[in-house]
Amino acid sequence: MSRVAAMGWFIILAMPPAVLIAVSCVSERPQPKRPATKIPLGQTLRIIVTNKPLQKLVSADLLAGLATGATGSLFIFFVSHVIGLGHLASALLLLYFITGCVAAPIWIKISYRVGKHRALAIATMCRMVFAIMILFAPTGNMLAAAILFALFGSTYAAAPFLLRSIIADVADHDEAQSGVQRTGLYYSLLTLTNKIGHALAVGITYPLIEWIGFEATGMNSKETLNAFTAIFIGFPIICEIVLIAAIWNFPIDAASQAQTRMILEQRRQAALSEGTAD
Repeated sequence: MSRVAAMGWFIILAMPPAVLIAVSCVSERPQPKRPATKIPLGQTLRIIVTNKPLQKLVSADLLAGLATGATGSLFIFFVSHVIGLGHLASALLLLYFITGCVAAPIWIKISYRVGKHRALAIATMCRMVFAIMILFAPTGNMLAAAILFALFGSTYAAAPFLLRSIIADVADHDEAQSGVQRTGLYYSLLTLTNKIGHALAVGITYPLIEWIGFEATGMNSKETLNAFTAIFIGFPIICEIVLIAAIWNFPIDAASQAQTRMILEQRRQAALSEGTAD
């Protein structure tokens, strides 16, 4: 319980300054007034079915949620029973998340050079490599575990940041074609798929570790721990391989997005001019 309480207090203490920084540092551009529109459920479903970039993106987000959700749900068990550092499990988990936040700007910089979807694919490949490296972590070695989980965590924030950046491009692409701004709908879909992925990860991995006979509070045989390790490392890797295949040839690149933004900016300026004239 103390571990969970420590995580809760970290979130409580970190949230106020984080929100303050976000609100004070990110300003809103002037926007033309738009009439409020409600999107019926049927139209929402048609958008999902017909929008290929959106389908690829929500699939990638679901897979990313499955992979990171499996890692998070099994992390403390793995550190405690396989690596033998149960007393440091919370600290290592915190390190995993902190290095993800610290490394996020690096992945964003990489996306400027190779494109957002390719940067996401590269980050996912690195995550797979670092996960395999964890297999060779010596039991009870705190320094080795810290280094490996810091590397592993450095890829954690790539998917949340880059996928949400890409969904903005998808929303712009849709607005340029349809003339309707549905950014809120697109972001809500991405939030939904990520949460579904995390929930499914628990619903899949926990029955699996129960099936192999893993005991969270007791002793486990070597065979059971090997099977547990295969689930901890293997299940996310399978999800990540499919994620890379889904996102690698994403149809919206930097060049097409620049053209889309030009079209939308021209429309915005025209709407602002009309509003000023009125």
